[in-house]
Amino acid sequence: MKLSILIPSVPHRVKRLGNILWQLERQVEHGDTEKGEVELLVLMDNMTMSIGEKRNKLMDMAKGEYFSFVDDDDQIGFTYIDHLIKAINETGSDVITFNQVRKGFEPNNFLTTKYDIKVPGDGEWREEGGEIFWCGIPAHTSCWKKEFSSVRFPEISDKEDLDWMRRARMATESHHHIDYALYFYTIRHKPHKVEKNEFYKSSGFSPTL
Repeated sequence: MKLSILIPSVPHRVKRLGNILWQLERQVEHGDTEKGEVELLVLMDNMTMSIGEKRNKLMDMAKGEYFSFVDDDDQIGFTYIDHLIKAINETGSDVITFNQVRKGFEPNNFLTTKYDIKVPGDGEWREEGGEIFWCGIPAHTSCWKKEFSSVRFPEISDKEDLDWMRRARMATESHHHIDYALYFYTIRHKPHKVEKNEFYKSSGFSPTL
C-alpha cells in the first residue's frame, strides 16, 4: 500500500463528503495507479470527538507508506493521486507538497500557497515571475511518510492542524514540491473585498495552509 487518503467528517456534511469521495474514487479507478496502491479512509462521528482526535485515529488506521488528509468540503485536481504516487515512487521524501489554491467569494479572490520546509517561521510572501504567493510550512493536507503519524494532533477542533504542522516540520529532513495546483478549498466566512492577491499582501494576512 503506497498511499492512505484520510478524511474526517460528520453526518451533516455527508453531501460534501460524497462529492470528494466521488472525485477520489474516479481517480483510483481510472488513473495510472495500480490496484491496491491507494486506500480511502473516512472517519465519521456525531461530533463527539474533536477534529484532532479523529485525525489521530485516522493516522493509526492508515496502512500506506504515506498518508495525506483531504477535508470533506475541499476539492482535488484531476491528477491528484497520480501525481502523489509518482512522487512517492521517484523521491521517497519525508513530505511531498503541491500548490494549493484558496478561493473566496469574490471574482479574483484567490490565493496560491506553495511550501518549503526551510521557510522562516510559519511562512512568508514571495514573488516569482510576477506571481505573488504565500510560501508556508508543509500542511497536514500535504503527503507525509507514515512515520509522521507519531506526531500527534492536539485533541481540539480549532487550529489543531497548525500546531501539528509546526511540530511535523521540525522533524522533516527531506521535501519534494510539485509546482502544480492539486488542492482547492474555499473560505467559508465572508472576507473583505479582494483584488487578486494584492489584498493578502497589503493586509498582512497570513494563511495557515
